[in-house]
Formats: sequence, structure tokens, C-alpha cells
Amino acid sequence: MIFLSHASIGALVPALVKKILPHTGKIFGVAEFDEETKMRVADLQYPAYYSVLYALWITILISVGLAPLFVFPLLGFVHFPDKGLFLLVLLGIVNTIGALTLLGGLIDATCWRLSSAHFRDYVRLRQIRSGTGYVIEQQITVLMKIGIIYNVVFLPVTVFLLL
Repeated sequence: MIFLSHASIGALVPALVKKILPHTGKIFGVAEFDEETKMRVADLQYPAYYSVLYALWITILISVGLAPLFVFPLLGFVHFPDKGLFLLVLLGIVNTIGALTLLGGLIDATCWRLSSAHFRDYVRLRQIRSGTGYVIEQQITVLMKIGIIYNVVFLPVTVFLLL
């Protein structure tokens, strides 16, 4: 029974994300790729190793974002032994969201700057194929703004709960 619930959640999340993305793009003012860009990146040929580099980029993003989820409770036991497990895990989740946004935006910006123009076109193509065809530079800016605001709001909460 548990397997069925996990499978149904896994099946629903991508559909939910595809329905939410157009609305979030409008809310944050992120522009979609124009038709010229869509046609240009679709017509290009890309080396096979680009998919490996793209997968590495995504893996790094997810790893850095999820690191606080595991590190925060472990270090919390060392530095705050009087706090309960629930609080430390909750703060790990809160900091994971902050890391996914702020550090994710910084990693995206770094990878984007270091990438060649041809690889950037490949990233655009992958974004378009996945249904998130928004201008990457604007996505990075919005992600970093959300991360900064999120961390500024939740840093005092985290400090209050720990002290």
C-alpha cells in the first residue's frame, strides 16, 4: 500500500509542476523563450557528452540543496545537545529550502557563466523540452532573489528556535 502512495505521488508531481510553472512565470515576470530561440536550439546538433554534463549540473544542484537536510541535524546534536530531534530536522528542512534557492541560484549562475555558448543552447533545449522554457538568466535572478528573501526571513526564526 505504501508503494502505491509513493508511486501516485511520483506520478502527480510532474503534472502538478507543469500546471504551476506558467503561473509562477507570470508572477515573477520571467519571460518565455521566443520562437526564434526555440527553432534555433532545436536545429542544432549537440555532442552526446552534453547530456552527462547537464546531468552533473542538476546533480550538483540537488546535492548542494539537500546537504543542509542531513548536515544540520547532525551538527545540531553536537552544538545544541539539549534540542530535540524534531526541531533539528525541521530546521534542516527550512535550511534546505533556503539552500535550494540561494545556493542553487549561485551554482546556476556560475555554471551558466562558465559554459560555452553551444552548451548554453543545449541547456535551453533541455528546458524547452521539459516544459520550463523560460529565459535562464531571468530564472537565476528570480531564484537568487527568492533565496535571499527566504534566508533573511528565516534566519531570525532559526536563531530564535536554537537559542
